[in-house]
Amino acid sequence: MFRINTLKKKLVIGVFIAFICPYMISSVSIVEFIKDDVKNNFIKLSDQQIDNVDSTISNDIINPAYYAIDVLCREDSTKRLMETIDNHVIVSPTELDISHYQSLVSYYKTQQYMDAIGIASENGGYFIYPGASDDFSQYDPRRREWYQAAINKHRQPNLNGPYHRLSGLLILSVSQAVLDHEGNIIGVMFLGWDLQNFQHQIEQYKLGKTGFMMVLDQNNKFIVSPKNHSWLSKQPIDLGLFDLEQLESKTDGMHEVMLNGTKKYIRIKITDTGWKIISVIDADELSEQIFNVIKKIIGIFVITLLIVVLAIGMLAKSFTTSIESLSEVATSITQGNRIVHFNIKRNDEIGTLANSIKQMVKELFKQEREFKTLIENTQDGISRIDKNLRYVYVNPAMQNLFGVPVKSFMGKTMNDILPDQNWIQAITVSEQQVFNTGLEVIVLQEYRRFNGDTSYIHVHVIPEFDQSNQVETILCVFRDVTQLKDMEKAVARANSLNLVGEMAAGIAHEVRNPMAAVRGYLQFLSLKDVGVKYSEQFKTMIEEIDNANAIIKEFLALAKDCTIDLNRIDLNSIIEAVFPLLLADARMIDKDIVTNLQPLPMLLLDEKQIRQLLFNLVRNGQDAMMMKSHGVVTISTSVRNQEVVLAIKDEGAGISQHVIDKIGIPFITTKDTGTGLGLAICYSIAQRHNARIEFVTSTHGTIFYVSFTIV
Repeated sequence: MFRINTLKKKLVIGVFIAFICPYMISSVSIVEFIKDDVKNNFIKLSDQQIDNVDSTISNDIINPAYYAIDVLCREDSTKRLMETIDNHVIVSPTELDISHYQSLVSYYKTQQYMDAIGIASENGGYFIYPGASDDFSQYDPRRREWYQAAINKHRQPNLNGPYHRLSGLLILSVSQAVLDHEGNIIGVMFLGWDLQNFQHQIEQYKLGKTGFMMVLDQNNKFIVSPKNHSWLSKQPIDLGLFDLEQLESKTDGMHEVMLNGTKKYIRIKITDTGWKIISVIDADELSEQIFNVIKKIIGIFVITLLIVVLAIGMLAKSFTTSIESLSEVATSITQGNRIVHFNIKRNDEIGTLANSIKQMVKELFKQEREFKTLIENTQDGISRIDKNLRYVYVNPAMQNLFGVPVKSFMGKTMNDILPDQNWIQAITVSEQQVFNTGLEVIVLQEYRRFNGDTSYIHVHVIPEFDQSNQVETILCVFRDVTQLKDMEKAVARANSLNLVGEMAAGIAHEVRNPMAAVRGYLQFLSLKDVGVKYSEQFKTMIEEIDNANAIIKEFLALAKDCTIDLNRIDLNSIIEAVFPLLLADARMIDKDIVTNLQPLPMLLLDEKQIRQLLFNLVRNGQDAMMMKSHGVVTISTSVRNQEVVLAIKDEGAGISQHVIDKIGIPFITTKDTGTGLGLAICYSIAQRHNARIEFVTSTHGTIFYVSFTIV
């Protein structure tokens, strides 16, 4: 048994495979190349002839017919003739005075291939020149396809399917709506165009020895068929030519078909009018051309093959064991092996190459380890995405960030695995932008998780280029910045509350004392005679001063050094105490309040401030439902995660998106008469109680949650 157990044998066989086999394989490739070349020549010749036919169709038939009917439709004489025939069917010109259609006759005589002119009025009248032998007494042109098609196209000509005259001639039909001077449709004109000369022209086009051209109309009926005139006006399916069905799908390349039991090759073009131009050549003729070309190159091939055989022996002696060893090392690295051994000890170029590869592999493995350690232990989610936006790599942090196992990402897009379509769309647009521009993109987008919670995700999209400097993949770095965003909002809200509180504390004393004096004098004067006379005015002034005092009191409630009287108390007892007042207030505006109170532990609370918080949140809920005929505010309490949670739920339309980020900031209000201090006071009260306020909103209502830590 022959064994390949020496390098020499391997080299000989390798060189043999490297040189001889390609020549052996090339014989097949050459034949295929010749076939392709001959077919491409046929395609090139076909395209030239198809373009000629297409040009003939446009210049000799379609364009002249369209131009002629457009000219006639615009003629005033045509419009007058339309009015003259009204609802009469006139199939013989002698039935009508020639003065009515003299312009049609004149134009008809100038057109060599015009077969007939027909006019159909909107009242069902019909006139045809130079007349017709058929019985048209019951003929209503308005029911004909050519009439309806022209009406639908309004001002544009419509190409109808060709028809046969009794003489056997094939006639092309073109129709167009006729408009009066106001642009109203008053009828339809059609032209018959003789295709006999066109057919004769197309039959003269040849492809090689046996090739010819065929034409089908938009309804797949033969218009030109040089070899089979009996096919005219028939569809391929009627003739059993099933290979010529669905021609729209065969407009590329060259296709093999059977025509009359003979194998042919065809090429197809579909014109703007829907006509199909088909070039046909016999398969045997192509085979003959291919064989003639092959004979010419066989001699060259044999000579070249002999030269290659002589070169094999010379090349086999030039290879060494070191090449085989380097090949084995390269193969080992390619297969993913991280431990490789270099047994090459040489002082020549091969030895230098081996040492360079050894150092390169060592450094490569080191960098790979460092990179893997960094990527797989970072808190940021990192992924690599291909041009189809599918994940090809994700690090473990991606699972923590999105709640999806690492394996579930691989080979899929974000749309396949993540729930938030708005987030997916925003990130997808950014990824496509990076692929298109090659520039980095940074996105900060709100993301809704599977459980409905929202987070802010900072995404850094980075392009990765291939050797041709094209974006091959992109690297996405995801970072959850929700806590940072929440801190920014909290700091902004706290700063606003403190600023307003400090301003209020500073000016309250200076404003309230003068106002108290004014109120006292107004009360004093209202008891005098002048006060009795203007009692309503005095009453109004005193009420406005009281309103101003109430607003100042709200400002003072925002002060960070506002005194707080904390006592251990049951939150439910405060709710039950103020419930009658809240309910009475709600009933006055046709609203209702219900409670759902769970047993609670005692909390350190300032009862007055908690009452104020309840009043503000409940009234906000009522105001949110003002557009509804009836609505319910639900007050509920519960214990969750070592916290007492107070929830105020309304059935309003929800909070607008542009207001959400500003909730709790003083003077931000959506009410026409509001001061924008209600929620700001609530946040200030919550801050003094080391509590936090959160909310969830939708088009079905809003829920405010106030969470108190149990101490």
